[in-house]
This record gives sequence, C-alpha cells and structure tokens, in this order.
Amino acid sequence: MFQEDYGNDVYIFDEQTLQEVYNVSEFTTLEEFKQLTTFEKIYQQKGLYQNIKSLKNDYLKNISIKELANSLVENCDEQLLIQVYDDILDTPLHDLPLQLLSKSSYVAPSDIPEAFLQEFPHQVNNKYAWVDKGDQMQYGLEKPSILIYTNVILGMQKTFNKTDLKCQADLVYYNNQLYHNQTVYFEQKGIRIMGQQFSKLEKLYVFQKSSNIDNTKTKLCKKLSKKGLIHSLLIQLAQEKFDNKSSVNMLLYECLLFESQDWCQRILSQDWLTNVISLSLEDPKDTSIFHQVVYENLLQLNLNTYTEQQNDQLLLRLHQYYEANSLDLKQKKVEKQPPKKVEEPVKAAPQTSSNNKQKGSKPKGIGYGDINYSSTYQTQQKKKEVQILDSDLIYQQAEGYRWKILTEIFKKLRNINLDYILMIEDSCLIPVIKSIISSLSKSQTISEKFEVIQIVFELLKKFLTEETMHLFTCKDYGDVSLFEVIQKVNNESAFIQSKEDQELNQKIIKSFSNQDAQLSEVLKELQEFFNKLVIVLEQNKYIDVKFEETESQQIQDPAYLYPMIMKPLVLKTSEVIKQTGWKKQLEEAYSHLSSSPPNKKMNRIIKELSDIGENLPLQLTNSIFLRYDKDRMDAMQAMIFGSSGTPYAHGAFLYNFLFCDDYPSRPPKCLLETTGHGKVRFNPNLYNCGKVCLSLLGTWGDNWKANESTLWQILVSIQAMVMSEYVYFNEPGWESSMGTVDGEKNNRGYCNIVKLANIRYAMIEQLQKPPAGFEEVIQKSFYLRKDVIIKEVQQWIDEADLPVNYHCTQNHNISAPFQQQPQKFKSILTAEFEALKKELEKLKVCITHQSDKKILSIIQRQSYTQIQQEKKKQHDKKKEEISEFLQSQLPEIDVSESNVSNRQFDIQNAEVQNLMSRYIGVMGLDSVSKQSQASVIIYGLGALGIETAKNLVLSGLKRLTIVEDKKLNNIGQFFVQNEDSSRLEQSLLHLQGLNPYVQIDYSTDIISSIKSQNYQVVCLCEVDSLEVVNTISAICREYKIGMIVSQLISVYGRIMIDLGDQFTVNDADGEQVQEFIIENIDQEQGIIEIKGKHNLSPNDVIELKEIIQENGKSLNNQQLTVVKVINKSTINVGDLSQFGKYLRNGRGQTIKQKIVLQNKQMSAIMSDPIFDPNFILDEQKYTVINEQMNRFSNQSGEINELFQKTGNQIFPPQAAYLGGVVCQEIIKAITHKYMPIRQCYFHTCEELLDGNLILGKELQQAIEKCKLLLIGAGAIGCELLKNYAMIGLGINGNIIVTDPDVIEKSNLSRQFLFREKHLRQPKSYTAARACLKMNPQMKIVARLDKISPQTERLYTNVFQYVDVITNALDNVQARLYVDSQCIEHMKPLLESGTLGPKGHVQVILPKLTESYGSKQDPEENNEIPYCTLKMFPEDSNHCLEWARDKFEKLFTTKIQQIRQTLLFKDFTIEGLETTLKFCKNMPKKFDDCIQYALNKFYKYFVYGIMDLLKAYPLDHVVNGKLFWSSPKRPPQIFEFKGEEMQIKFIQSVSQLYASALGIEIPQQFDFEQTLKNIKPKEYKENKEKLQQIQDQVQKDAQAKAQEEGNQDTQQQSQQELINQIVEYFKDYYEVTESTPKLLKPLDFLPQPIQFEKDEDDNHHVEFIQAALNCRAQNYGLEPLDWLTTKLKAGRIVPAMATTTACIAGLQTIELVKVIKKLMIDENLKLETFKNMFLNLAIPYALQSEPGECQYEQINGKNFSFWSRWDVHFSPQVNNLERFITYAEQVFGEKVTCIKQKAKLLYSPIMFNSKEEEQNLLQTPIYLLFEIQDFEEYVELDITFQKRIKCRFYY
Repeated sequence: MFQEDYGNDVYIFDEQTLQEVYNVSEFTTLEEFKQLTTFEKIYQQKGLYQNIKSLKNDYLKNISIKELANSLVENCDEQLLIQVYDDILDTPLHDLPLQLLSKSSYVAPSDIPEAFLQEFPHQVNNKYAWVDKGDQMQYGLEKPSILIYTNVILGMQKTFNKTDLKCQADLVYYNNQLYHNQTVYFEQKGIRIMGQQFSKLEKLYVFQKSSNIDNTKTKLCKKLSKKGLIHSLLIQLAQEKFDNKSSVNMLLYECLLFESQDWCQRILSQDWLTNVISLSLEDPKDTSIFHQVVYENLLQLNLNTYTEQQNDQLLLRLHQYYEANSLDLKQKKVEKQPPKKVEEPVKAAPQTSSNNKQKGSKPKGIGYGDINYSSTYQTQQKKKEVQILDSDLIYQQAEGYRWKILTEIFKKLRNINLDYILMIEDSCLIPVIKSIISSLSKSQTISEKFEVIQIVFELLKKFLTEETMHLFTCKDYGDVSLFEVIQKVNNESAFIQSKEDQELNQKIIKSFSNQDAQLSEVLKELQEFFNKLVIVLEQNKYIDVKFEETESQQIQDPAYLYPMIMKPLVLKTSEVIKQTGWKKQLEEAYSHLSSSPPNKKMNRIIKELSDIGENLPLQLTNSIFLRYDKDRMDAMQAMIFGSSGTPYAHGAFLYNFLFCDDYPSRPPKCLLETTGHGKVRFNPNLYNCGKVCLSLLGTWGDNWKANESTLWQILVSIQAMVMSEYVYFNEPGWESSMGTVDGEKNNRGYCNIVKLANIRYAMIEQLQKPPAGFEEVIQKSFYLRKDVIIKEVQQWIDEADLPVNYHCTQNHNISAPFQQQPQKFKSILTAEFEALKKELEKLKVCITHQSDKKILSIIQRQSYTQIQQEKKKQHDKKKEEISEFLQSQLPEIDVSESNVSNRQFDIQNAEVQNLMSRYIGVMGLDSVSKQSQASVIIYGLGALGIETAKNLVLSGLKRLTIVEDKKLNNIGQFFVQNEDSSRLEQSLLHLQGLNPYVQIDYSTDIISSIKSQNYQVVCLCEVDSLEVVNTISAICREYKIGMIVSQLISVYGRIMIDLGDQFTVNDADGEQVQEFIIENIDQEQGIIEIKGKHNLSPNDVIELKEIIQENGKSLNNQQLTVVKVINKSTINVGDLSQFGKYLRNGRGQTIKQKIVLQNKQMSAIMSDPIFDPNFILDEQKYTVINEQMNRFSNQSGEINELFQKTGNQIFPPQAAYLGGVVCQEIIKAITHKYMPIRQCYFHTCEELLDGNLILGKELQQAIEKCKLLLIGAGAIGCELLKNYAMIGLGINGNIIVTDPDVIEKSNLSRQFLFREKHLRQPKSYTAARACLKMNPQMKIVARLDKISPQTERLYTNVFQYVDVITNALDNVQARLYVDSQCIEHMKPLLESGTLGPKGHVQVILPKLTESYGSKQDPEENNEIPYCTLKMFPEDSNHCLEWARDKFEKLFTTKIQQIRQTLLFKDFTIEGLETTLKFCKNMPKKFDDCIQYALNKFYKYFVYGIMDLLKAYPLDHVVNGKLFWSSPKRPPQIFEFKGEEMQIKFIQSVSQLYASALGIEIPQQFDFEQTLKNIKPKEYKENKEKLQQIQDQVQKDAQAKAQEEGNQDTQQQSQQELINQIVEYFKDYYEVTESTPKLLKPLDFLPQPIQFEKDEDDNHHVEFIQAALNCRAQNYGLEPLDWLTTKLKAGRIVPAMATTTACIAGLQTIELVKVIKKLMIDENLKLETFKNMFLNLAIPYALQSEPGECQYEQINGKNFSFWSRWDVHFSPQVNNLERFITYAEQVFGEKVTCIKQKAKLLYSPIMFNSKEEEQNLLQTPIYLLFEIQDFEEYVELDITFQKRIKCRFYY
C-alpha cells in the first residue's frame, strides 16, 4: 500500500492504481504536479489542463484540478479559468469529489449553514470508542469546506476588470445555479459581490448604448428576475450620475412594476426609495411623467403573479413613495415663488445610507413621520441654489393622478394581511390615515375621497386585533397618535350637536354648517367607531379611563369613616424587596431562597392572605396594614399602628417579613425596621437591631405550630402582647414587680421613653418620609386620627409629672438626661409634640367622590406585536450567546506529569494532616497511621488495576508494588497517554504524581515479591488461571497476608476476599460514638431517662459517667447493655439496684464492640463462592457466572457465547466502581476498620449488552453526540470527566463543566486530576485540560460559574441546549436548585453525592420518576441555644462553636464595621460608637496588640466567669433544685499562668489583630517576657451586667443581638459621634454638614479577616483551638487537639477517594442508559434504571428502581409535577378572564389562584372591590407576566383544588 499525506487528510491507494497513473500521464506524483503549477507559465498550464482531464485515476485528477484552480486564481487567465470552472460546475453538486471539498484547501467559515454542510456525506470515526480499540483506523473529515464557492468568488473578483462580459455573466450564472438553495448564506457573501459586478456590467451598456435603453432594460430585468439581484443593482444605478438621466429614471420606474416573484423581497430597503425619490424630484418633468407611469402600471398590475405578502409590500411601498411626493408638491404650491432665474441644474448628491442615522434616533423611511414630512429634496434645496420652476403647472399635472392612485392603492390594501404587521409599521399608512381623518373636520365635501374613507374605516376595524391594536396609540408616526386624532375629530363633530355647545363655539359650528350628507354619514360612523374603540383599548390596557373626582363634604365622624376609607388599603402589593430597609435586614436570607418557591409554602401563604384582609384590626384606635411584593409573595411588610392607651398609640411601626422555603414548618423571619436607625429599643422584646422576640417566631421558646400558627397570629400578637402598656414587665424576671411601687415607676419610665421615641420616629419621621407602598396609608391614617393623636399626646404630657424611674429603660442613650432630672422629660416631650402638630397641620388629604365625566389617557406599554418582535430578537441573541458560550477558550494549564521525589509519610506532620484532612475525618488518625506503615501488592494494570491503584495511592500507604508481567489491552487505562513509552512506565509516573508520600515500585514476579517483603495485602486485578490464584493464596495464608481477587470480564465483575482464618473488626460501621445526658435513673426498673432523643438499639453497650449518687457501688465507668428501647428518650438496661442510690446528673456514651470473623481460603471460595448477605443477589445465577469466569480465566471447559465474544471487552465506568470497592477492602484489611465483604461480591451491567458488544455501534455514536452539562469539578466531577473521556462521550457533541472553586491543598487527596503545581488554579479549567490529555478528541467547555438564581439567565440557554445534566455537588441547596431547573426544562438529571463511606446515585427522568426534591430528609435543628453557647456549654463542641463565634465577631464583623465607618459608607449608630471606642484605644505597635489580647483573655476566661458565679453562686437554688444541675456545669476560674493554651491564645489574638490593623509583626518575639511587663484591665463589678446575665438566663433566647458593651454610653447624636471620630484624623477628612469627605486615602484602614481553614500558618485554627480549650478548662470539659479542631471549625465534610470513584462509576453507568433512552429507544423501561444507595463501611449496596412520580387526577386528567398544560395565545384566551374561563372549562373546577414562580397573578385576595377585580380580569394576559429574556413561553402555576403547571405560549 502507498499512503499519500495531503494536508490534514490521508488517502490510501494501491500500487496497481499508481502504475496506471504512470502510464497515461506526463507527471506521476502530486509533488511533480505541484512543481509544474508553481513554476510553469500560463500557456503551459493550458496543455497541462488537458493532460489532467485525461487522467484515469479519479483521485489524482480531482486533486490536480483543485491545485490548478488555486493556481489560476493567483495567475488569472480568463479563458482557461472559465474552461476549468465549466468542467467543475457542469458536475452535479452531490457528485463532486469529496477531495474538492477537503478542509486541507480551505477551512469552512463558522457561519456556513449546518444544512449546507450536511449535503456532503462524510464519516467521522472515533479512535477512542472502546469497541474499536486496537483497530487500524483511517482519519475521516471533520467538516468539509467550500472550495468551489470560494474560488468562483475569487475568480470573479479577478476577472471582472476584463472586458469579456460573457465570461462574467456565465460565471455568475453558474455560481447562482449551483447554490440556488443556499441564498440565506450566500446572499450575504456572494450575492453582494455579484450585484456589484452586475451593476458595473449594466452601466457599460447604459454608457455605450443609451439609444437602446429599452433593450437594455428588458435584458437587465430578465437576468435579474432569475438571480434575485435587482435590489443591489437599483441601489447602484440610482446613485450614479448619468447624462441620460431621464432614460435611467424611466428604467427604474418601469423596473419597479415590471417584474414579479422574487424581486419583491429585495426591494424593501428605504435607501432605495430615498434614491429613487431624490432622482425624480431633481427634475420636475420626470415627476409628472412618473405619476403617469405609476398610475398606468398600477392599473395593469396582475395581482395573481404575486404572493399575498409581496403584493402588500409592493402596495405599501408605492403608497409610501406617492404620499411623500404629493405632500412635497403641495408645500411647493403654497410657497411664495421668488423671481425666476436660469441656472444650470445642480445634480443630486448621493444619498446618505440609513445606517448613518444619528445615534439614538429611530430609523425612519420616506413617509415614516407625520404629515409634515420634509423630503430629502427639500433638505438639499436649503443647502444649494436651484433653478426655480413653475410649480403650479407641475402640481396640476400630477394632482389629476393623486386621488386616482390613492384610491387604487387603498382598494388593493382593503384585503391586506395583518400578519405582516412589521410591514405596516414601517410604511406611512398610519400617517396617511391620520391625515385623511383629520381632514374630515375641515372638509365640506368628501365626494372625491369617499371611497377611500370607507376603506379607511374597514382598515381601522381590522386593526382592532391584538396584533395591531397598538397602531392606535403608538406615537412613532408623530406627536399625536391615531387614537388622539380620532378622539379630536369625534369631539369636534359631537360638539355641534349640543345646543348649549353651539352657543359656545360658533367657529366649529360654521365649519360643519355646509357639510354634505356623505360627510354626516362618515362622522356618525366615526362616533360609533370611537365609542367601540374606547372600550376595546381600555380592556386591553392601551388607555386609562378615569372619572373626575370632586371633594366630599367635611368629615364629621373619623371613627365611622376610618374603616370605610382605609379598607381598600389593608392588603395590597408593592415593591417590597427593593426597599432599602427590607434589603438591609433580610437580603442575606432572601439570597438563599429558591427562584421557584416550594408549592407547600406558596399555597399556605395564598391561603393565609385570602383570609387576612378581612380579619386584621381596622379601627381608628388600632389598625394593621400589609404589603406583599408584587413579584415575590414571600416578601412582606406590615405597618402596625400602636393601640390607643399604650405608649405606642397611633405610631406607625414598620415590620419586615420573609417567608423562607421551610415555611410553614418554621415561622417567617420578622424584623422591626422602625428602631430610630438602631438607637431605640422599643420594648424588651423589640431590640434596637430589629429583632423581635416572640414565642410564635421561635425566638423565645417555640410555640409555632406548622398546621395552626399563622401570619395573622404573629401580627396581632405583636400589637396586643408586645406593643402593650406593660412595657417594662415584658422583660422576664421583671414581671414579678408588677403592682409594686418600684415596678410601676420603672414601667412608667420605660413607657415615657417609648412615647418620646414613638412621636419622634413612628409619627414625625413617618410623616416626613412615608415608607414606599404605605404613602396613602400614612397620609390618610394620620389625617383621620389627627384630633385623637393630639388628645392622647396631651394626656401623655399631663402624666409626665407622675413618679418615675428612668434607670431600667434599656435605652440609656435616651434616658440618661432624665435619670438625674426627671422633670426634663416633660419639656422635651412637649417640644416633640409641637413638632408633631406642625407635621399634622401640613396634611392636605381630600376625601373625594367620582363624577360622571371621563378622562382618557394613553398608557405607554409594549404591544403584543412588539413583544413578539422582542422575543424574536432575544431568540436570535440567545443563539449567539450559546454559540459564544460554547466557544469559550480553555486557558493553557500544564497538566503534564513530571517525576516527584518521595517524602516520608509521617501522619503527625502538619502538612500531611492538611493534605489528608478530609480522609482523616472519615477514618480517624489511628487508622491513617496504620496505613502509613502498610505495604500492598497490586497485580495487573488494566482498567480495574489502575483504578484500584489510583484510589489506594490517594488514600495513602507506605508502599505500593505493581506487578505487571503481560501485555493487556488499554481500554479504560486513563494513564496511558503517550505511545512512546510503555503502559507500566506511564502508570508509575502518574501514580507517583498522585501522592509523593507513597513509595511506588514494580516487579515482574509476584510470588518472589510476596516472600521477600513484608506486605499486608496482595490484590490480584487480573486472573491468569485458577492455578496461579491457588498458589498465591497458599503463600498468603502462610505469610498471614490478606488476599483479594478482583476481576472484570465482559459486563461481569467479582471480588473475592480472604483475610486469614480469623479477622478482627475494631469498628464495624464507623459511626460516631453517641453521647447523651441522663435526666433520671429508676434503679429498681433499670430504666434510664435521656434528655432529648437517642439512637440506641438493643444490645448496644453504653458507659455512664459524672453521676452523683449516695454511698455504694458507683455507676460511673460502668458498661451496661441496652436490653430494651422503650421509646426515643427511655431505655432499659436491667436491674441496677446493687448500685448506690442515684441523686442527679450523669452522662453516657456508646462503646464500640469488636467483631471476629471466620474466613474460608481463597481456593475454596473461587470455586464455591460465599455470598455476602448485605448484597441482594441471585445466588444461583451468579454461581453459574462465577463458573464461566473461572473457565474464561483458565481458557478451558465450555465457555458460553457471550463470554467468548465479549470476554476481552470491558466497560471503563464499571471498572471505576469495582476499583473503588476493591481499594476500600484493602484499606479494611490494613486498618481493621469497617466490615469487610463476607467473602464474595458480584456486579453486572447486563443492561448495556447489545448482541455481541457491550454498547453497540448505535449507542456508541449516541454517546459521542451527547451534549452534557456537568455541575461541579471536585472529587466526583474529576472521576466523571475521566469516565466520560474513556467512553468518548461528547466528542461529536459537547461537555460543559462549571465550578467556581479553585484547587486547595486538601483537594489533592481525592481529586486525582490535580497536582501540587495546580494549587489556586480553577478546578474546571484544570480538570478539563487533564481530561483532554486522556482523550484529545473530547470537546469540553469549562466555566467558573456557580449554578444559582444569579446565573439563571445565562444557564437557561445551556439547560435548553444540553441533552442531560449530571450533578457533582456538595450541598443540598444547590442540588434542589438544579433539580428545579431540570424540571422546568424537562431534562434528565443524574444526581449523586457522598459522605464518608456513604454515597448515592439517583436517576431523574422527565415525566417518569420522582425528582430530587420529591423526598427530603427531615431537617435536623443543630442550632445551639444562645445561653448554652454563651454561659452553659455542655460539651467541647459547644466551646468550639463559641470560639468560632468569637473569631467572627473580633476579626470579621467588628473590623468590617470599623472599616465602613471610617470610609463613612453604610455606617450605623452602633458602628459609630464601636469606631469611636476603637479610636480611643487604637493600637500603635505590636505590644499594644498583646495588651489587647491579654484584656480579651481576662474578659472571656476570668472576669466573665466571675460575673456568672456572682449572678448564680454554686449553691443557688431555683424551684427547689440546685441551679448548677445537669446539664449545666459549674465553671471554675483559672488565672493567667502562662500555660501552653493560654500563651497560644495571646499569640493568635495579637497576631490576628495586628494583621487586621496592618501593624507590623516582628519575626522574633518573646511573648512570655512581654507578658511579664503588662497587666490586664482591673475587674469592676457591674450590677447592670449581672442583671443582664440573669435576664438572659430567664429568657433563654437564641438571638445574638443583645447589646454587650454600649449600655453605659451617654446619649449622643449621630453628628456628635462623627465629629469625635473625625477629630482623631483631622488631616484625612473634610468636615461637611452631612457625611465627612475623604481628602486622601487612609493608611490605617482595618482589613476584616475571613476564616480560612486550609492555611495552617494563618493562626485561624490556632485561635479556635486555644479559645475553646481555655473555655473547656473553665467548665471541666475534654480539650480538643489541633486536627479535630480544624475539621470541626472548618466544617470539613469527610470524604474518601474510594466512595467517590464508586459513585462516579455507577452514575456513568446510569448515564449511558439515559442516553440510550433519549437517543435510541424511548420505550426503554423504567426498571432498566437503578438508583443506588451505597455504604462501603458495612458494606451495603441497595439498587432500586427509580420511584415513579406521583399523579393526581383533575377532571379525569392525570397530572404530576412534570406535567405541563400547554396553552397558546389566541383571541379565546387573550385576557385573564377568558383564560380562567377556559381553564375552568378544561378542568371542571374553579380556579383559586394563578402565579408565576413567586409572583401572584390572580387570587380573590388581591381585590378590595368587584371593580378592581374586573379591571384585572380584562387585562391582556401577557401584560401580567414577568417576561424574562422573552422566552417562548412562561410557566404558570394554576391552583384548583389541586395544582397544575401551565406553559403559556404568548
């Protein structure tokens, strides 16, 4: 065979064919031919061409022709070029040799239509398809190019400068015929060139043969009609300056009406009309002739030769032309003409293209403005002098034709198709109709235009459709709309019919006095049409109809009127989420909401709101108003007016609400916004930070009941129970003083402060700046309450002299001036009262009623047509976006493997612990330590062997020996990436790169290796024969080495385990030890009562401790066995009477029990397998399969056909799954942790078999064409990408992978595509590059986007584009979001996840299965009660959370607060006070930071404990029981003694604080010496602080918003605080009246520190460990080591490479099945698919058929959450009322609610009156939608008794 490499294509032909070539040609090789065409002259090429044509070898002939054609383009010889192309173009397109279209000559442009490319059949073979592994493959063509098209165009450009017109015409003709069906593409490229050249051609004729213009015209039109090129030609000719201008004009005019069919689509350009009109107006004689020509041709026009659309386009364009010219002539007629003078005509300048319009203006064509249009001609006349002609004569000549032409045009327009709305909008039809209607009020007779007017009325009635209705109100045609013109004429004509009106306007009467009968008839018809028009436009929201309002009489009884006037304002919508206060308080929580809220939540909210409007209090004395967001019902605001008789009376208090996705299981979030900007605590339960303490809200106890509690209860409870007159007594512990003298004085003092703040912030401020959405409520409510307010506040002033105490108001900033001088309060209150009265006097509210007089106003809105236009634009834009998205460039990242040096595997090394932190979190330090001393042999480096080795190296061990002694195929061997080196060599290099702490070597003799070294496990991943297995088994038994045999043949895999005669399991399941607190022990019954719930089971062993009992045998440290579980909080452990009497306290924990297993030898189980009971298998079936696998391994006995034909094939994802299981079994053998397989396990992928192939050709091609979105490039993501590379997924489609994360050190222990050199690189980019190394044919788009509501717009296109989505996510919230998107876009989802040794795979198929969100695990409330966290830790974890909280406060929140304040951006009063305190004590050097750290130590661990013990001494008794009883642990005080953890605390705090403040930290520093020279702040007992401790204990709230250190600050205004801060930094600020302005950048700006767990030297974990252990010492709790602290403080999720590999393998197996169902067999049964729950620890693998989605019946129709009811916009459903009626007819039930995501579109709760409801029902339905990106449809939720999804195509 002879192989010729030509460009990128390889052609193979035999020697015999070559010999034939030698015999008949003067050249024998392509090289010789190239030399000839390169160096010979043109005349030699002519002979050469004949030689080429005589070649018999088609291949050589065709490529030679191609080379010659290329040469001719560069060295052009016209005749030869035409000859060559004649030969090429005579060949039918499909018969052209493929070589002529090869990419080696010309790379196809990306914008060539796909349909065109598909005309050239070609084969693309995938050399990575596993079925073809090892075969000799030819490279196919990836994409053909268009050599012929390219060279023809190039040839035309070269030859058009010649004189051979025939050649030019023929070339264009050939090209046009050849690509007749590709005009969409070629009109933009080739047609433009041809049009330009044809115009040159015809200009030659015009210049040379002007006397024969008619012949030229006929020839031109004939040619152009075939080629569709008239548009380009006319533009060219219209811009030229010919001497025989009249003849050219005539040519153009007649061309206008001469041709038919295709040319109409070329004539739409307004540039063309501009040029034609300019030419016609330049010579008035031509104008008169033109009118005549137009009219005559119009009469002769045969409409049957046009399509309907072409006809309408023609007529509108003629109309547009004619009307513009007529108006120009009119204007010229009435102008005064100056004296005539004779001058040479000035020729028209070429017209400016429409593309050069002023930026921002709307493009307009001729006649596209109003009736005062100023033509191009007039504009030109202003710039130059022209000959003045007799315009009167010209006008008379043209006028005779004007109405005739107009009548003819309107006759033709009578049947215009309104589908061509864009054409109507672009024409001047509407301006002309406006002109005609306007003329009615000025006309006396209309006989000549009566017919036109009648047709106009017909057109107006046709325009009353959804698509064209906007033409009445649109002002694109001038300053006055068509509706306003009709209204004006109608009003004027109606005015004269009233006698009263006749006397008022004689002028109008006179103008109509002489009207004829036709005019009267027309005006009457106009009036009827106008009345109908008003109704239609109002219903469709194009106009607003209101009635004039007149002021009612003076209000007599506000109490009576208040409910009536305020009722419509109780419940309404507003833009809640846009309000600054709401965003500030709830934006963070809002960001976590799903874009498609749970139905349970939304249905509950709708149900509550449907009742709440009628039940909220609405009286002059107390009232509540509610607003929900117009787009998100779950965001609300409530305005609660305080009840009369309370200090909150008549104040408007604004509360912000957010209903999270767990509603109604949990209460909504509720925060008070009216807090005087954070300065006022209006109640012990209304904090100045906005927090509201209420049992219903779960902030004080938890009385919220999901099925009973409601928003109404919350609102009423706040008003009645919190905002009451007993303010002081709302504080727990203070209620006991109620009725006492001191108690009443304290309450009166608190109430007075509330009254003062109420007037200041809830009245005056609300009047001055009413909250958005409540403006009318504030105005009318205060107006109606005005007298009542004045009376009540006056009473407050009178009561100000009563005895009072201001020391317990919790508002010391406000009450401080009154504590020593109580009488001051009255004067300040009086001053505020005066200010309030002034604000009340400003109120000017009119209570009105409606008159009968209508006011009509146009509503500017998008029309249905405009929405459709925008939708089309967005659709095209989305195509561009997805194309751009798929072309995202993948950055270059070095993924080559290099030699790494071995490092010692020391598990005590911090670097090693950091690397393996996630793995240690699962296995524990002890197990990993055992691995660091273990050695393992793996035999075989096929797909299963390399998977096992990869997982084992990632997991860590001392030494791995690879034994490889035979050649195996490389299917699934992802580390074989280079053909220049051996599989073993490459595998060793890559394996060593995974983990430098593992020693990796190789051997060729497994038996000698076992005997010579100390190995713990031998793992065979290939079975040569049973004899070899038995030999190795005997040796392993002898040397007490664990042995594992794993094998993968065809679609069957098996794992056999022999760990010796006996094997001890130290921890069977790996679950954490359970700890519990003992409430009580009944010793006689043996019953132990446990606080909270437990998870104990019978036979569990528990150990008790810390029990206090009387003398006798101690229960402490006793191990007891659980006999019976009575309930979730009670267990029975048998008789305990022999122990001393139980008194109190006590803790317990479970004790792990060791298990001893008995094993059979490997030789026995290979022939007679023992099946593990945890794996549900058909034992009889797999016994047969085991026998076949043995025979295949031995190559003896009868092997069935399946094994014979597929035995050497494997499916790489199955190898990935089994490799994970095998590796975990090796680790179990080393560590004795987790239960091993007992002793055999089998796995199969039989569902993938296709005859004698595992996948089959068709399925393999479908896999290659698949378009897939992979979300996440972490551990599972890396494994999935590797699996995709191995099966060739997406090589003819696309894989899109996105992950916003970067690579961290700890990722390297399980995310095997990453290396140390990739740290801080994006995961997605690096993983994509690594997989391209494995399979260069993969098409991967890597992104850094987070799939979330914030990127929904971008990824909507992606979800629509891809075929399937695979998840590799690590959090539930993200999974739920992706799940919702897959449901919305009806896409299959493969969901997966891992947690330690556990993992799951879920298959989600549209319309068939339940979704990820269908079933969720119950939420565990792990939140620690505030008091437990702050004062009463029960275990070390509580101390850790306390330390984590302190880190956030000290180094993040507080520093950020100071930073914002110093920049004076988003600062608060609290921030100002914190910053001022910081400025007073600002550190200057590192010693100051140490002082700060020491002060913090004493505050937290000494003084704080002293305060707690003074508040609650050790002998303190509550309700007859010791306060310090279990679970409360009494603390101890430990002074600073320089102990290790104490020094660590000082070091970490000082260094973190210095880092945050930018203070230089010395490299060498003696902390101990420095600490000897400094002293902490002295302890000062603070009675108020002790009271706060007692209050907090009694309240036991979970909020953290308690004010801690600012209670003793004197009241200061915001400006005073700002001034004091600025005083410290005078040189940096310019003092202004409001906010200071920075003069220069601050060089001392603090930088907040974010907790980072993965950097060991940043002191973050060090601080957490020191703080928690110092606190644990206070409370007698166990300290935590550094690694445990890091794992828990960093919320590190435990992870293992083995589980990850298993889950990714299983997920890929199911993915292939999904692809098969999507692309090949849509009838594939659901039972084919398998969900998997895996626990490698037990071990346990449960495969189950995916759960079917649940269906509900509505009127006999089945609906699930997948179901969509498709409705298309039509007149039957064009408004909301018709849509609801249609829905009720279809489903036979009443519609109770319609919503779009969280936006409520319809519900009875929305209306305060029938009129309001009717107004909404008449609204066009598309106006109610929230249209985002103009999707093809919007998705609606419609609720009857049940809920359905509706896709409304608008």
